Amino acid sequence: MTLGPAGHYSRSAPPYPFAPFERPSCQPALFAMSDEKLRQLEEKVEALVRASRRVRERYQAAVARESALREERADLLKKNDLARAKVEAIIHRLKEHEQE
Repeated sequence: MTLGPAGHYSRSAPPYPFAPFERPSCQPALFAMSDEKLRQLEEKVEALVRASRRVRERYQAAVARESALREERADLLKKNDLARAKVEAIIHRLKEHEQE
């Protein structure tokens, strides 16, 4: 930063004497990757993308299956309640019939 004419710091100059990608530690690592290593890295990234896609598809399938199971459970609970009410009504009628 440099001190401007109004006494304020100016951002015209970076606070370090070189541009970010001109640092000696970054430049060799950035350009030293061989074509073979770059190809291997691309294959690994593609494999990770495919794996991520498979996991996402499995997750979506599991969510859909869970939703279907919840709906089925709710339906079965309703049927169970209805059957219970019918059985209780039958028992009640049998008891009334025995008392007659």
